[in-house]
Amino acid sequence: MKKNISKKQKILKISRKLFMKYSISRVTVKEISERAGVSKKTIYNYFDSKNDLQKEVVMEFLNKVTKKVNSIYNNDSLDFYRKIEKWINFASKFLFNLSEVFIKDIQNNHPDLWDLIEKYRRENILKLFSSIIKRGKKEGIVKDDVNIDFLSELFYRNIKIVTDVDFIYKSENSLKKNIINFVEIFFTGILKSGNKFDINI
Repeated sequence: MKKNISKKQKILKISRKLFMKYSISRVTVKEISERAGVSKKTIYNYFDSKNDLQKEVVMEFLNKVTKKVNSIYNNDSLDFYRKIEKWINFASKFLFNLSEVFIKDIQNNHPDLWDLIEKYRRENILKLFSSIIKRGKKEGIVKDDVNIDFLSELFYRNIKIVTDVDFIYKSENSLKKNIINFVEIFFTGILKSGNKFDINI
């Protein structure tokens, strides 16, 4: 049983690496089987189709992201600035390494997967962002009169813009730089006078 689980995980791992480097559309099941050292028949023993495989790869990725977001959300020892810092540093290591070709392919050619990613992204951003703003208010850093629900939605919608592949291309900056610039501008605008955006990225 352990051998079967290990083989399936290897297929998922190789698929994830290939998809994120070359895009889902360009990678074939044959290429995955060759890299994983298994036959195509073995892959189809675990997955009904390539669509089934790619959905499980994306779901595995989204579950890892959600688990990390929840760990930051539930960590009451982190203050306002450290929660943001943890969030951005996690994104730097886990999310910013996604290739633009992978993002563009998902957005343009796999709308079902993009809708799934967007659903998880919205839930995670709204949950964590609102908790950070509440923490900032409690610590006297964020302006008292800000509307948390409005700001959370505004933040999410702007994240959608700065992570759009066309925007990234036109900005001539990396995904990471675009997000860091946006986060700095956004949070600076909601801080009380005398406070400054102060995180170590």
